[in-house]
Amino acid sequence: MLSSFLLLLLLLLSRQSCSSLPPLRPVNAAAPSFEDYLSSSLSPKSTLPNASPRPLAIAMPKCNHYFSSISASLPPASAYARPLLFAEAMLCGAVSRSIAQTVMHPANTLKTIYQSGQSIPLDASVLKVLSRGAGAQFLLSIPHGAMNFAVLESTRSLMNSVKAAAGFTSDGTNFALDFVSSAVATIVCSVVSTPQMMITDNIMAGNYPNLVQACSGLYGIHGVKGFYRGWFPGLAGKIPSYGLTWVLFQQLKEAQLRLYAREPTNFENTIMGCLSSTLTVSIMIPMDTVKTRLVTQNANGQYAGIVDCARQVFQKEGAKAFYRGLPPRLLSVVPMIGIQFGCYEFMKKFILKTNAELKKGGRACEGEECNSLEDVMLDVAADDSQPNPVPKGRGKRLSKLRIR
Repeated sequence: MLSSFLLLLLLLLSRQSCSSLPPLRPVNAAAPSFEDYLSSSLSPKSTLPNASPRPLAIAMPKCNHYFSSISASLPPASAYARPLLFAEAMLCGAVSRSIAQTVMHPANTLKTIYQSGQSIPLDASVLKVLSRGAGAQFLLSIPHGAMNFAVLESTRSLMNSVKAAAGFTSDGTNFALDFVSSAVATIVCSVVSTPQMMITDNIMAGNYPNLVQACSGLYGIHGVKGFYRGWFPGLAGKIPSYGLTWVLFQQLKEAQLRLYAREPTNFENTIMGCLSSTLTVSIMIPMDTVKTRLVTQNANGQYAGIVDCARQVFQKEGAKAFYRGLPPRLLSVVPMIGIQFGCYEFMKKFILKTNAELKKGGRACEGEECNSLEDVMLDVAADDSQPNPVPKGRGKRLSKLRIR
C-alpha cells in the first residue's frame, strides 16, 4: 500500500503532456547571471535571459518531466555560489532514496526471491508476497540516503579543495575523485545500510514476517553481529557497484553539458541514472547473487564465505545461477537509481533556490547565515503577529538580521 501511494503521488506530480525544453545556449554565448534566474519567472515555454535561439543542428525531442511544473522555474545547481550544506544534502538524500526504494520495492522483492532460489506463487497471494518488507524498506532507507549523499558531497567538496590547493586544474581526475567519494560514502554508510540489507532481504525472502520480528530474530541468533553478518560481501559488492554508477552518471552529465551547453533537466538526470545503473548491474550481478545467498542463508550457515558460496553455486547450479536474478535486478535497480538521481538533483535545485530567494527578498544576513536550513525554518515559522519568533539562544544572532 505504501509503495502504491508513493507511486501515485509521483505520477500526480509529473506532467502528463509534453512540453518543449527551453532554448539551448551556444557554447560561446554569455551565460545568464544568477540575478537573471531569480528575477525571471520561468515557465515551461519561456526563455532564459540572454538566451540565443536553438541551433538548427540540435533537435531536442519533446519529453515528460518529473515535477516539471515546479522545476521549470529552478535554475541549475551550478548557478549558485555555494554547494549544499551537510544538513541540506542529508535532506535531499533522505527524500530521494526513500521515494526510489519504496516505489521499486515490489521489483526488488522479486529479485531477492529469485536469487535466494525460491519461486513466486502464481495466485492471489503474489501481491502480498511482493509487498512484504515495504514498511521496513521505507523507514530504513531514510537514514541510508541521508548519510550516503551527505558524506559523498562533503568528501567530494573536500577533495576539490585539496585539488585546487595543489594547483591541479585538469578535469582528467574527476572520474577518480567521484569514485573515491562514492567509496568513502559507501563505507561510512555501511553502518546503516548493512543492517537495512540484512533486515529487508530476510523479510523479502520470507524468513521473517515484519521489521520487529526480523530485528529480534537476527539479534537472538547472532547478537549485534547478526545485523552485520553480510557486511563484507555487501561492501565488496557495493563499493564497485555504487562507485561505477556514480562515475558513469557524472560522466554522462559532463557529456550532456558539452553537447547542449546547459544543465540537464530532471527527466534527463533520471534517464542518465538509468543508463549508468544498467551497465553497472550487468557487470556486478554475480557478486550481488553471492551476497544475497550469504545474507539469506539459515542459521546453520550453508556457506562459509564469498569464495565458498560462489564455488557451491557454480558446482550445484552452474554459471547461469549467477545471472538468474538479472532481469528482476534490472527491473528493480535501473528505475530506482534513475528516480533517486532525478529526485536528488531536483531537491538540490529546490533547496538552493529557496535559500537564495530568502536572501534576495530583503533579509540581510552576514556570512553564511542565509545559507542554513535554520534561516528557512525561521521564515516559515514567521507570521503577522510574530514576524520573527526567537528560539532559545538565538537572540544575539537575530539582532543582526533586518526584518522585512
